[in-house]
Amino acid sequence: MRPDSTDWARVGDVFDAVADLPPDARADALDRLCRSADGHLDTHLRAEVESLLAADTTADLFGEGMDTDHAAALVSDAAVTGERVGAWRVVREIGRGGMGRVDLVERADGAYRQAAALKRLGLVAGERVRLFVRERQILARLKHPGIARLLDGGVTAQGVPYLVMEYVEGEPLTAYADAHDLSLDARIALFLQVCDAVGYAHRHLVVHRDLKPSNVFVTEEGDVKLLDFGIARLLDEATEVEASVETALPMLTPEYAAPEQVTGEPITTATDVYALGVLLYELLAGTRPYAIQRATLSGIVAAVRDAQPPLPSTVTREARRRALRGDLDTIVMKALAKDPARRYGAAEDLGADLRRFQRGDPVVARTPTVGYRARRFVGRHRVGVATTVLVTLLAIGATAFYTSRLAAERDRAERSATRAERTADFLEGIFAGSDPTGASNPDSLSARELLDAGAAKARADLAQEPLVLAQMLGTIGRVYRAVGLYDASEPALRDALGLFEATGEDPLGHRDALLELANLQYRKEAYPQADRFAREALRLDSLYARPGESERLAILNTIGLILSDTGELEEAVRVIREVIAGRRADDSEEARVDLGVNLNNLGLILIDLERFDEAELILDEAIALCIETRGADHPYVAFALNSRVAIHQHRRDFARAVVDQERSVAIGETALGRDHPFLTYARANLTDLLAMRDSVGR
Repeated sequence: MRPDSTDWARVGDVFDAVADLPPDARADALDRLCRSADGHLDTHLRAEVESLLAADTTADLFGEGMDTDHAAALVSDAAVTGERVGAWRVVREIGRGGMGRVDLVERADGAYRQAAALKRLGLVAGERVRLFVRERQILARLKHPGIARLLDGGVTAQGVPYLVMEYVEGEPLTAYADAHDLSLDARIALFLQVCDAVGYAHRHLVVHRDLKPSNVFVTEEGDVKLLDFGIARLLDEATEVEASVETALPMLTPEYAAPEQVTGEPITTATDVYALGVLLYELLAGTRPYAIQRATLSGIVAAVRDAQPPLPSTVTREARRRALRGDLDTIVMKALAKDPARRYGAAEDLGADLRRFQRGDPVVARTPTVGYRARRFVGRHRVGVATTVLVTLLAIGATAFYTSRLAAERDRAERSATRAERTADFLEGIFAGSDPTGASNPDSLSARELLDAGAAKARADLAQEPLVLAQMLGTIGRVYRAVGLYDASEPALRDALGLFEATGEDPLGHRDALLELANLQYRKEAYPQADRFAREALRLDSLYARPGESERLAILNTIGLILSDTGELEEAVRVIREVIAGRRADDSEEARVDLGVNLNNLGLILIDLERFDEAELILDEAIALCIETRGADHPYVAFALNSRVAIHQHRRDFARAVVDQERSVAIGETALGRDHPFLTYARANLTDLLAMRDSVGR
């Protein structure tokens, strides 16, 4: 049997079984345990276990009266370049740690060319021998591209255990991210590789217990490799007793240790989640969540167990603060919860929440604020409920919009009136019966095809009329966004914005294009860009809008939503209240319709702030107003009812929560169709609520 084909997991299992037996009972046990499947004695397996038992015995002798510093020197400093260890030859030292030294080695037996990392104990003490054997046993279990592979292992002629691992050329995680000036998205993508590797270990019942940048390397190709399972634990060994804090502390890295590691509490997969939280904090914010002021046991406990770290967004550089506010802050802080029960249960749960963030879905870390989940949904689908009447929206809504603009501008110049009429005529020509593609059946066109054809026709036919083209592209871009076609919406809106800027003749059209871009960037969660566009729109509105032309309240509503999603909840409340006051001062039917939406937004933010009594009053009014202005079966009634469920749920009034959620689902299925994304969330929530109601009843 070749050395690197040894079944190290089985070697570790046999060692564990016989190490604590009396010496005179070990031979019989080895005869019984070291056998192949066909019953024959496996001499190679027995030899490996006996070498480890010898090292264990030597460790006990070292421990009796020998100076530990001297013992460590005996086995750490003796090796030189060219030393032969098993099938390997030492090339140079790579580094040292609490358990011993790591050397770069190469194959010395001519079997094949390969570089590797050889790790051996520095101090042959009984507990360390067993940890070393455990590391070999654990690595033998783990075969994942994100974990450095175990290649070989054994005991040197001096009785020192060693293991040989895949040699990883690269940089520590945080150093790599900084050296390559990675964007926030790239840093998250890199961290997800770490979560995948640690998650694989967790599924195989292995807890690493020492995750830190120097144990997470990134190769030149951008691939993550986990290193050093030297103090890892197997979770299926229920009988293993944790070492005392004083004994375990020298092997920990306090800055990345979980509270339960420094207080002697049980170790679980949530222990690794805490270290991942520290890594993610450092990766995103550029600093660790806290500093160890005193390297004593009491000082470490005070920092790790008691110190509450600030939100990452409050300590990072200014350019990154807005991007971290909200979901990323919350994800990191959930991973860093002092109580393991309040963290993610395992690495794959943390990774799954980060992937939800990437997709724009509600994250589990924000589950206690159910209003947030509803707001995220409504934010993404606010206009999407109109997709079934897309052609009507374009033919009637857009034409009516520009007709109203025409009426408002007639006293400015005949040229402006002509331009608005031209825009309305063009819209009617495309969307009120004309078939821009020449197809025999216009009804067969998809929304995308219809919009693409309209945009192409506009660019071709209106090239000599830049302001009319700008208005057309703005309208088409708005509808692209409304039906969720963000990739097509942005070019149309940016082209419209460029045309308005180039001509300088229509500041209100310029404002409208900016507002549409702000809404688009909000839905894409590009909050800094959304805020910039919205505030520039507000500036133009204040400068150029006459009475009856202002879009101030619509712009403020967008700004309020941005503030809410980036965690500035109190400021969001202030802004949305200003919008609501403006809507109440306007007695038009359009203002009352908009007021229902604004009230629902305010109610959701108040739920996030846990001001439930105030939120209930607001949402009661929103529901009544939506029914009055839109009808009892309108989707916004379903959304507002869904929002109010969070209040009942908080009060554990599951009976009322079920009533509202059932009504919300029924309206949604009628108005949106059973396959609408809102129904997926609402039905799942209803299932949970029914179970909670029945549980309380029992």
